[in-house]
Amino acid sequence: MSFLIPIAMFGFIPFVFWLYGRFPARRAALVAFLAAWMFLPNFTYSFPGMPEYDRTFAASLAVLMATFFRDRERLAEFRWTWGDGLMLFWCLTPLFASVSNGLGLYDGVSAVKNYVTAWFAPWLIGRLYFRDAESIKELLWGVFFGALIYAPMCWVEMVMSPQLHHWVYGYHAHDFLQTVRSIGYRPTVFMQHGLMVGMWMAGGSLAGLVLWRWDGSVKKLCGVPLKYLVLFVVGTFVACQSMGALMLLIVAGAAIAVGRKFRMRAPLTVIALLPIIAVTLKITGGWTGHGIVDLASRFSEERAASFEFRVLNEEMLIEKARVRSVFGWGGWGRSRIYDVEGNDISVTDSFWIIIFGELGIVGLVAFAGIIAGPVLAFLRRYPPRTWRDVAVARAVPLAALLAMYFVDSIVNDMKSPLYTLIAGALISLVTGTQVLKSREPQVSPIAAPAFALPRVL
Repeated sequence: MSFLIPIAMFGFIPFVFWLYGRFPARRAALVAFLAAWMFLPNFTYSFPGMPEYDRTFAASLAVLMATFFRDRERLAEFRWTWGDGLMLFWCLTPLFASVSNGLGLYDGVSAVKNYVTAWFAPWLIGRLYFRDAESIKELLWGVFFGALIYAPMCWVEMVMSPQLHHWVYGYHAHDFLQTVRSIGYRPTVFMQHGLMVGMWMAGGSLAGLVLWRWDGSVKKLCGVPLKYLVLFVVGTFVACQSMGALMLLIVAGAAIAVGRKFRMRAPLTVIALLPIIAVTLKITGGWTGHGIVDLASRFSEERAASFEFRVLNEEMLIEKARVRSVFGWGGWGRSRIYDVEGNDISVTDSFWIIIFGELGIVGLVAFAGIIAGPVLAFLRRYPPRTWRDVAVARAVPLAALLAMYFVDSIVNDMKSPLYTLIAGALISLVTGTQVLKSREPQVSPIAAPAFALPRVL
């Protein structure tokens, strides 16, 4: 491992203080989170009695410290809402699991500390800094710029194989064999897995398409027409060969287009509710997923076999999780499957099965509350008839991206503090007294009846 790991991880805090001295506080917070998630190493330090120090904690700690010392009045403006109650409930679910399993109060509190740093801290930053039209505009541009910056590095790794994390930090963040695809390589850049990069580029593509077709406030960046930069990001995303993320982008883009044209919130609502329905059917035995295996086998035997392996593992894990279905088994691998010799034979690819096994139905309800809750609340306060206002139009893809992440959690375990930050931002939009309304003149692209996604893809 490289000596750059501790320099990057612990040097990030003074770097964020420098950002706060160089840029407005909101922009500094956004740049800090993007920089941490996109470039810090996939490494975790464990200190006795302290939360795990990974790149999520590094970003949250640095931003909250800089906010306290450089932008303290913003903390005084924070007002507790029902959404914050949902997040607190989610952070307390490990405590309920530990106590109900006899693991003790200390074990539960230790787990809660990690949840607070991994979930509540990014949520709080989203609540503090992204709560009005101008801040949402910066957040959407930040998502697009993040994907635009990653695009050239994705091409380097698609051609030369995923090596950037290894070149800089001295090791691969994940199993290298999983980056090999039928055509070339699937990039990982500085993230944990290629699937995570796929979702990241999908979000950037969606943000770019909306900024190009619906915003219209920026025509060129550094002399390059915005549409060419958007097409570059979208083309890079398609080349990443992340089929799940691609399908999610197409479905979410279609839901936004249909909702805006016909003034229907149902398509995006269905996407947000789909994971709840799917997980409920899986737990009750109403749906197993074998039908998808049969469908996938028509296109790729390799993909079908991979998905069937996931389904079979989930069936075993669900059966064990039903034994402690309310609060789960708690931590320490108690929810996993072991053979007669004590070897762990289970594979947990999806985040939902991890939650169900460790935190039970209570954990699943809490997670749905912090992810689907902000999306549904946003759609209620800002129905499709308001989406032609440019300020609201900028928030719609953020809600869609959060719904996409929720669906992705059915099959993958790819957590990111950026999604939690977006969830906090949406709660600020729906619980604040200020209504999203643009003060900018409505330009011609906002009136365009068609969404560009189908034409591009």
